Amino acid sequence: MKYMRIWFISILAVLLLLPAMAIAQADAGPDTVTCKTGTVVIGKNTNNDWCYSWSPIHGLDNPTAPKPTADPDSTLTYTLTVTGENFSFKSTDEVKVIVMDSLYFLEDNSQDYGFDDWTNKGGTKFPWKSVEKGEDDPVKAKVVPPNGFEGVYFKSSVVAKATVSPAQMGANNQTVTITGVAKGADADIEGNCGSASGDNLHKCEVAVYEKQSKTIMIRLVHEDNDDIQVIPVGNGKPNQVCINNGTDTILNSTASGDDQVVGKTITTGADGVCNSTASGNDAQVIPVNQGQPNQLCVRSGPNNFRDTHPKSGDDVITGDSIYTGADGICNTAANNTDIISSNYSDAVILAALNDDIFNQAVHDFTITRLPAKTINFDLDRDGMYDDDGAFMSTAEAQLIRDSCKDDTYDANFFLIDNPKFGNTALGQMGFNQRYAFINVANHSAPNTVEQTGAHEAGHGLFGLRHPGPGTSGCGASDGASNYQDPDNLMDYCSKIKLRKFQWDLINP
Repeated sequence: MKYMRIWFISILAVLLLLPAMAIAQADAGPDTVTCKTGTVVIGKNTNNDWCYSWSPIHGLDNPTAPKPTADPDSTLTYTLTVTGENFSFKSTDEVKVIVMDSLYFLEDNSQDYGFDDWTNKGGTKFPWKSVEKGEDDPVKAKVVPPNGFEGVYFKSSVVAKATVSPAQMGANNQTVTITGVAKGADADIEGNCGSASGDNLHKCEVAVYEKQSKTIMIRLVHEDNDDIQVIPVGNGKPNQVCINNGTDTILNSTASGDDQVVGKTITTGADGVCNSTASGNDAQVIPVNQGQPNQLCVRSGPNNFRDTHPKSGDDVITGDSIYTGADGICNTAANNTDIISSNYSDAVILAALNDDIFNQAVHDFTITRLPAKTINFDLDRDGMYDDDGAFMSTAEAQLIRDSCKDDTYDANFFLIDNPKFGNTALGQMGFNQRYAFINVANHSAPNTVEQTGAHEAGHGLFGLRHPGPGTSGCGASDGASNYQDPDNLMDYCSKIKLRKFQWDLINP
C-alpha cells in the first residue's frame, strides 16, 4: 500500500509538470519586415530565468536578450536558442527579418499616358507619371529584393490631387493604379515600408493634366510640269533652206543626209540640220551641221508656266519659251513630267502622334487628309523644292504655303518630295508656327515619316526645341544645358520619348 501511494504521487507530479514543460520552448516570433534604414524587435519569450542566444549576431544590439533589436543590412534569418533553468530544457526557433532595400516604379505595358524615368546630368530623381484629370492609369511597382513585398504600403501625399490603389502591395511587380483627381500641384505616390506612414522606400511623382486635342491637315503637294517639246532634242527646225543656187541660177550642190532638193534649193530634212555643203557659186544659208537659228524649241503647256530651264548648249529663254541659239539645234528637253509626292498612311502618322508619343503628355490629335494639290512651285526650274535650311525663307516654300494652306486647322503638314538638300532637311516647322514641310521620299532608318511629323509638331504647336541647339547626331549635347537624350522625340534622331518638362510645355 505504501509503495502504491508513492507511485501515485510520482505520476501526479509528472502530470503537474507537463504544462510547464510544454511551454518551455524558444519563440523567435513571426517573420517580419523592416526598412533598410529602420529597426525591428524580434523574439516573444518573457521568462528572465532562461538563457538566450541569437545567431548570427550581425545587426543585433544584444544577442543574449530575449527580445533584441535587429538592424541587419539585408534580409537575414536569425536562430534563437533558449536554455531552461538548471538546463531543464533546450529549444530553438527561427525568424526571418526581411529588409526592404529599395522600390522601383516601372512603366506598365498597358498604361495610356506617359512615364518618365529619365535622369538628367547623371543625377538621381524620382520617375514621373502623367495622368488625365479624373481618369486612371497603371504603373508597376517592384521591390528589391523581391521577397517581402507584402510589407510595402502605398499612399498619395496629396489625396485631393490623385489617389492610388491598392493600398498595400499584394504581389511582386504589383500593378498600381493611379487616378487623377484634379489638376494642380504635383502629388507623390509613396511606397512606404511596414505601414502607410512607414519609412519611404521610393516614390513616383504624378502630374495631372486636362486632356488636350489639336487638329492637323495633311496634303500631298505635286509639281505640275507640262511643257511641250516643239523641236526634238538634238534637232533643228525641219524644212529650212540650207543652200540657195548662185548667180547662174543653177543648183550646183548635192543634198546629203536627209536634206532634200526643193526646186533650185536644198532644204533641211526632218532633223532640221543642214548636212549638205554648197558647191560652185551656190550660197550656204545654214552652216553645215547646224540648223536655222532662233527657232522655238520648247514652249509652256496648258498651265501657262514654263517648267523647263535650259541645261546645255546655246538655247536661250525668251519670255515663257525657249529658243534655239546660233547653232539652230534644240538642246533642251521639255520638262513635262509631274513630280508626284510619295503618299503616306494617315493612320500610321496618327498612331505615332497619339498612341506612341503625345499621349505621354495627355494630348491627342485629329488628322484630316485634304485633296492633293498640283502647283508650279519650282520657280528656278531645277526639278527640286528649294529649302535652304531656314523656315519659310525661300519663295518656293512661301508659294507652297500660300497655295496649299488651310488655316482652319491647328497645323498644316505638306508632304513633298525632292527637297534640294535631301536628308539634311527631313522636315521643317518653325517654333509656334502652323506649317510643316515633310520630305517624304528622303527618309531612311532610323528616321521615319511619322517620327518626323511628330517632331515637327513638337516644334510648331508646342515650341519644343532640340536637346542641343546647333548640334547634330543622336544624343548631341548642348554646351549650355549639357545633357544628352537620344531617345527624345526632339533629338536629331527623332525617337518617341517625351519628358516631364516637355509635358508641362505641351500643357501650359
